[in-house]
Formats: sequence, C-alpha cells, structure tokens
Amino acid sequence: MFKLSHFLKKIMKGLRKAWTAGEKITIDESMIRYSGRAVCFVQYMPRKPIKHGIKVFAVCCAYTAVLLGFEVYVGTEQVETVNTAIAVVQRLIEDGKLDAAKGRTLYTDNWYTSVKLAQWLWEKKSWRFYGTNIVPTDKAAREDNDVPFHKLSKGALNTISRGWFREAVLEKLFEQSKCSVQCTTWKDRKQVMFLHT
Repeated sequence: MFKLSHFLKKIMKGLRKAWTAGEKITIDESMIRYSGRAVCFVQYMPRKPIKHGIKVFAVCCAYTAVLLGFEVYVGTEQVETVNTAIAVVQRLIEDGKLDAAKGRTLYTDNWYTSVKLAQWLWEKKSWRFYGTNIVPTDKAAREDNDVPFHKLSKGALNTISRGWFREAVLEKLFEQSKCSVQCTTWKDRKQVMFLHT
C-alpha cells in the first residue's frame, strides 16, 4: 500500500506542474473499492456508493473535479497523526500545494464544518468557507464555539411548516480583521443547516 501511495504522490506532483487550481476548492471523503484481506484498515461507510473499501480524504478543484491532493485514512491506531477536521484540512491544503494562495473558497460537508475551521481558514489562509449539512447538536452537548442553532425536538419540527428558516450572524474579531460567520437553518423534510463566512 505504501508503494502505491508513493507512486500516486509522484503522479500528483507532475499533475500540479501542469494544472493550476481554481479559486473554489472542495474537500470530502472518497472510497476505493477493496474486498481483500491484506489491508487491515478497510472502512464501512453505508452512505457512500462504494460501501466497503479504503477511505481517502481528497482535495479537488470545484470547477473541474481534478484531484489536487489526497490522504489515505489508515485508522486511528495505525498512525500518530491527529485526525481532527482542522488537521485533515491543513494536511490536504499542504499536500495540494494550495497554502501559498490567498482568497480561495473552501466547500465541505458536515464532518469538516465548524466555526473553528471557518476561523482557522480566515486567520491563517485568508480563505472563505462554506460548510453544508451541519448536524445540529442538542442543548446539553453544545460548546462555546458551536453554531448558534441547536437541534429542534420532534414536537417542535412537527409544529413548523416546510420552508421555515432562521439566520444568525456571528461577528468574530479574528487576528487579521473582523469576519462575519453566518449560519442558516431551515426545515425541509428534516432540519438542515449550513455555515459560511
């Protein structure tokens, strides 16, 4: 597996010489189909088209879907690196050689989306951030730097009609400048949220 990963990194290095990433970047997980027994870090992700396989974090150009960098997830017990959302995003940005450019926009899904990531991107990279499909937290599980809306109870969801929404703007004073982080929640078939700077 290491030889294949090393070979793919060389290909990515050559591709980056011929390709300049656009302003909009996206990060997500992907699955590589694998059904053998030689690899011990096979994952099961029921919502992916490939449910069993090797999980890969990938950073891509949002315009063309060209892969700019990737990292194979080998499990928490296999490696010493931290697998928090901010750490994964930082490693993918460095692997894709995107850390020098300012003014890009990053699009992510619910696993990466947080106010902390939006703050980190604005302070360290001067990047804008759009995160979708945030899973709302219960009142008891909320943290200080959490999104401003909590999870609505089933009773509250039943009383409001489809299309109901609320917006909140968090004014954050970051190191470089003041930045607004907006969070929107609405009811579709369930409660949906997204966050952006």
